[in-house]
Amino acid sequence: MYRDDFKDYAKILFRTFGDRVKNWVTINEPLITVKYGYDLGFPPSSRCSDRKTCKAGNSSTEPYTVAHNFLLAHATAASLYKRMFQPKQGGQIGVSVSAQYYEPYSKSPQDRAAAKRGLDFEIGWLPKFTSKEKKLVKGSVDFMGLNYYTAIFAKSIPVDFHALPVSSTADVFVNLTAERNGVLNFSSVHRYGRLSQSRNDSLPLKVQLNDPSRIDYTVHHLYRIRKAIKNGVNVKGYFYWSLLDGFEWIAGTFGDRVKNWVTINEPLITVKYGYDLGFPPSSRCSDRKTCKAGNSSTEPYIVAHNFLLAHATAASLYKRMFQPKQGGQIGVSVSAQYYEPYSKSPQDRAAAKRGLDFEIGWLPKFTSKEKKLVKGSVDFMGLNYYTAIFAKSIPVDFHALPVSSTADVFVNLTAERNGVLNFSSVHRYGRLSQTRNDSLPLKVQLNDPSRIDYTVHHLYRIRKAIKNGVNVKGYFYWSLLDGFEWIAGYINRFGLLSH
Repeated sequence: MYRDDFKDYAKILFRTFGDRVKNWVTINEPLITVKYGYDLGFPPSSRCSDRKTCKAGNSSTEPYTVAHNFLLAHATAASLYKRMFQPKQGGQIGVSVSAQYYEPYSKSPQDRAAAKRGLDFEIGWLPKFTSKEKKLVKGSVDFMGLNYYTAIFAKSIPVDFHALPVSSTADVFVNLTAERNGVLNFSSVHRYGRLSQSRNDSLPLKVQLNDPSRIDYTVHHLYRIRKAIKNGVNVKGYFYWSLLDGFEWIAGTFGDRVKNWVTINEPLITVKYGYDLGFPPSSRCSDRKTCKAGNSSTEPYIVAHNFLLAHATAASLYKRMFQPKQGGQIGVSVSAQYYEPYSKSPQDRAAAKRGLDFEIGWLPKFTSKEKKLVKGSVDFMGLNYYTAIFAKSIPVDFHALPVSSTADVFVNLTAERNGVLNFSSVHRYGRLSQTRNDSLPLKVQLNDPSRIDYTVHHLYRIRKAIKNGVNVKGYFYWSLLDGFEWIAGYINRFGLLSH
């Protein structure tokens, strides 16, 4: 099941990104997931034998089962790529393994064997395969990625098959020690490796940014890699981890660096498309031809209500526990289009105001406790706006069908006339999503004077609004790079720069 699901997932990626991706890594660091998730019981898998730590799992068997399936999942995806996509796309495919280098603690045969055994348990030994599986795995890598972290000394432990606890980690029968300086000497052919130098993670940010020790370490490390290449090691690439600070699952915290927090981005989009119109991933609506379940007339309001309270709860936590020390700000990013009255009639003016209120105006009912929670929960308001549109009033008919939150606005939207963008409310962070040329070919999109002209004039209008007293504190263009859109993947290219 897992292998088939992984193959289907990989097929989508190959088909969508294969014209640009030339080096595919099917699975990154399978050992980490196996060891920490199924032996030691770390989340998200959280499986192990120790019932004080894990509700379920078996540290002596599951790590091997998972590793076996990882290898076959990789091989299945690689076989698919080589058969269906590689001939046309011309890329390469491999897997990135992780290991530390084991140096014998002494020159004794036992410690030498322990060092080899330790390395074999990480990137050496393979599980048993059927004849069919052997054919699948053989030749499934065009390159091997090697993520290495440190070198460590290995000291042999007498083999005792009755020793406790029973686990894949204990099966190696090696005592690891860092009492002596390790030697990094990977001379095997691993074409892609990365360095994770974590020795100063606990230092203050200012000290980390001025770190001559790490600079010196990196320079010498690159020198050693170059020397290895000259000595015949087939290294084809080197990637430093990482170009930017990333989220680490075990210790990933950002509060010391993030100064503007957005709790929820575009709640209206999730509410409207997921719970009224039935788009995935929520896929809930009243129309049973489209959705298996849902109620377009009630659920959007319930979800929006919970979104607001979820934001307010997170904001309250931040303001109480983190803001005094970290000094950041917290808000929410709403989305809206600007509604211009179709005519000067009172009905159309009311329709335009009603349309905007349904997007960023009206709030649901709150209890007294909820009101206190929501009030003052934003230091800024983010506004994601897309276009301007004309609003024409529709006579209110409470018996009209279909019944939905979208229909509740009783407004007919039209783009027959040019709208005017005139958001003058206080929205301190906004972004522009300019989608007018999404269907154009890539070469045309990359040379797009219309969008350049549009952006320049838009920035001019924002500057003019600031001069007129609108409290705009920031502007973010959507987006710097082409991003993955849930509905269309990478087909729609919003980026100023192409991926």
